[in-house]
Amino acid sequence: MTQPAKTIFDEAWAAVLSSNKSEEEASIDIERYNFLVRELKKLKVKYASGETKTPFDYWFLQKYNIVIMESREWLVKPSSRKNASRFLKYVIVEDLFDVLHEAHQSIDHGTFDEMLVLLSNKYCNVSSEAVKTYMKLCQYCTNRDAMLQETLRIGLEQQELQPILPSLPSDVSDSYFSAHFEFINMHQNTCDGYAYIMVHWYLSNLFINLVPLHNIEPKNVATGLLDIYSTFGIPNFINAPFDVTYIYSVIKHINSVWQGAKSMVFRNSNDVENIHYDTSIMQHIIELCVNDADFQINWPLKLKYLQFKMNNQIKPGSDVSPCQEMFNMIGRRM
Repeated sequence: MTQPAKTIFDEAWAAVLSSNKSEEEASIDIERYNFLVRELKKLKVKYASGETKTPFDYWFLQKYNIVIMESREWLVKPSSRKNASRFLKYVIVEDLFDVLHEAHQSIDHGTFDEMLVLLSNKYCNVSSEAVKTYMKLCQYCTNRDAMLQETLRIGLEQQELQPILPSLPSDVSDSYFSAHFEFINMHQNTCDGYAYIMVHWYLSNLFINLVPLHNIEPKNVATGLLDIYSTFGIPNFINAPFDVTYIYSVIKHINSVWQGAKSMVFRNSNDVENIHYDTSIMQHIIELCVNDADFQINWPLKLKYLQFKMNNQIKPGSDVSPCQEMFNMIGRRM
């Protein structure tokens, strides 16, 4: 990013601070930074002279310390007594863009999660909101995400489309271990960094898993699927209404972790015979996500209740629920 990008970020971040009290309280400008350093030095002189520390002094020393690195003083947050040598730096507002930019370049335009993990291991006051604000300004990431969204069939406005599901390969006779997944775009109501819902179900019994995702990068999606498959096992056949190369990339990440696992079969072409499946599952979930105001408040936490509720509803044309068919039992009411 160029210097104008830093100016744009600084303006955007100033707008965030003016509207978000918690972010404003956590931020430190150069004037406050220097003030804290001076106060900390005075307190250490006072402590060295044998004066009794007040409760405020204890609190202050738990939050701030000074270390010398790279021929300069750094204001840091001390770690616990068990790991006294470890500390996290404080970043001033004036340097925030440079810190974010350096981290983003070091992971080669990596994901939101990768940036957050990297920064949280070095700094104590770089928030997820700061990372999100920066990434919105990265033209490379913006173009990449736009291309991905164009390739994939995501977004609430696209959910009415009939995705294609090819015939199962001849060597997959047991549809119990055939699975399908899709995404619901929740960008208009992002919560704790989560912006998507992955909806996964087995074709034979319609047992549903709902997983909140920060993004739909193949690696992140694979992690969500592994959480499901570590409980129910890897399916023989997996499908989703997305480009074949995307599905392959997801499976590749799964195989890199789950070594020695049986390989999953998936369609090998985007030009397949259109076989439409019942879209009522996605339509029902979308209606709940979009129209239920109560659900949208902290929706990532409420997904599991919605999952439980749907898996214990009697399936149309049947006298059993997906939970009964999957486990041969009725789920206890919550």
